[in-house]
Amino acid sequence: MDINWQKLSWLASAPRTWDESHAPLYEKIKAKPFWFVFWGGGIAGWRREMCEGFLVRLGVIQANEALFDSEEAEFAPAVVCWFTDPADNASDAAMLALLDEIQAARSSSTPRPDCQPFFDLLDKESSSFSNIQIPVSLTGGKQAFASVIYLEPDELPGGCIPANRILPAFKGKETPELIARELYA
Repeated sequence: MDINWQKLSWLASAPRTWDESHAPLYEKIKAKPFWFVFWGGGIAGWRREMCEGFLVRLGVIQANEALFDSEEAEFAPAVVCWFTDPADNASDAAMLALLDEIQAARSSSTPRPDCQPFFDLLDKESSSFSNIQIPVSLTGGKQAFASVIYLEPDELPGGCIPANRILPAFKGKETPELIARELYA
């Protein structure tokens, strides 16, 4: 399944003015708080986060092999990365370049000392990390972060990670959250 980025273009710029007609779409991205009315600002905080958050192209650095096959896909961990500037998320180009640069640096016979701590995290199978800054020598000077998240095949386009390894996500206050495929299908 191809990702219809055009259907998500309304999320590309931030901040946005609150639009009540988008409330049901925002709720599919992240549910409104119910019980802890004042936790994180309650409903007003949720609205603010939805208006200030933006669309990101979430790149899959590495993942369980099963997540790449729709027939075999199962709930499994993946290491994902994203850029923090909405402008760097306007097309696939910046993310594809970052994923290629990470792959090339990892497979290079020439060590890159500035990248080694990051690569050590990627190589440690039981590693679980969140919001780790990717070395700027890999990002072309742009700010990018990586986290380990668990992916559910039902939430992935076509039931698996696409060939280009880029997924649509919404970046609010924390780690980006995958956008439900019903919003872009």
